[in-house]
Amino acid sequence: MLGCVAYIEPRGSESAIKPEKRRRTTITMVVYLRAARDVLVTWMLAFWHMLLTYYIGTITVVRQWTECPLAFPEFPRQADRVAVITGATSGIGYETARILARLGAHVIVAANNRKEGTTVAATIAKETLNDKVDFMFLDLSSFASVRRFAADLAARGLPVHVMVSNAGVMLLPEDYTSDGLERHFHVNFVGAALLVRLMLPLLHSSGRADRPSTLVAMASATHRVAHLSQTPVGCYSAHEAYARSKLALVLFWRSTARRVWCRRMHVSLRLADPGVVVTPLFRHGSLFLRFVLRLARPLTPRNARQAASNSVFAALSRVSPGPEVPYFEDGKDRPPFPVTLDQQLQDRAWEMARRLTYANDDQDWDL
Repeated sequence: MLGCVAYIEPRGSESAIKPEKRRRTTITMVVYLRAARDVLVTWMLAFWHMLLTYYIGTITVVRQWTECPLAFPEFPRQADRVAVITGATSGIGYETARILARLGAHVIVAANNRKEGTTVAATIAKETLNDKVDFMFLDLSSFASVRRFAADLAARGLPVHVMVSNAGVMLLPEDYTSDGLERHFHVNFVGAALLVRLMLPLLHSSGRADRPSTLVAMASATHRVAHLSQTPVGCYSAHEAYARSKLALVLFWRSTARRVWCRRMHVSLRLADPGVVVTPLFRHGSLFLRFVLRLARPLTPRNARQAASNSVFAALSRVSPGPEVPYFEDGKDRPPFPVTLDQQLQDRAWEMARRLTYANDDQDWDL
């Protein structure tokens, strides 16, 4: 006769399971709380970077209003000179190319859109009655394109007396180039740095001791609220990324100027800050920012043509020779931001550009 064996649950098993459930619940809550904390910190940092940027922008606009009207001296003719303007298909770069073409310079429009660049070059040539306005393709987000541009320009056998590094991006969502760099940092700093380094020999041979070639970079007041770093500080913020790329550019420009001066090269480096100007660069901003700018545009004290006049003034002004880099804003040489005078920081920016562009071949960076 088969018997039935009753299973008797050991006393205390329920009490053993409940603490395990509580432990798992606690761990889950901690994970969620930490994730929420990280999201909050990320949002707060991004908001803080945005506030700093707009604070600097507001101060700049107020100063522009107090210093109106803006006036520049009559620029001398440039009939015997060649000027390269990067990012010259719209905004300040376009107006810079127009002014130099009106002065009789041979202008090379460098941009990353062939169709638009060809059209712009033809338009400027027609408007200014200057048939020496050319287009050359240049994509600063590609090291290969930068090297190709420098090689093609050198092969043309033309001198280069003026180069305005105007091309740039602003307020982009997080994105990386084919070379693996964050796009603001690549286009605004590393790509521009590589182009400058490759162009220095041609600029030097085109200049003279009494009239050096000029190399102008577009600075931004936002570099005053940034930290020198290749990667985002804490989290990605388009405002922080833009400001950080501009700080690196300013530091690199000052480091290059010291090296150029030590080598007695016939090249003079300058910085031009356009101030707050509503241009197509703002097209990547938030809907709210674009709405505000659309309403405020009639009230902004500077337009693209005035900002371009500042760039041309920086390029054509006679500056005392030396390792210093004048910082032109509204046609005046402004005092530099003290942090950018730190030579160790300057050399860090130089080394950063060298390492990122010539990881296995640094001989071309010896200066």
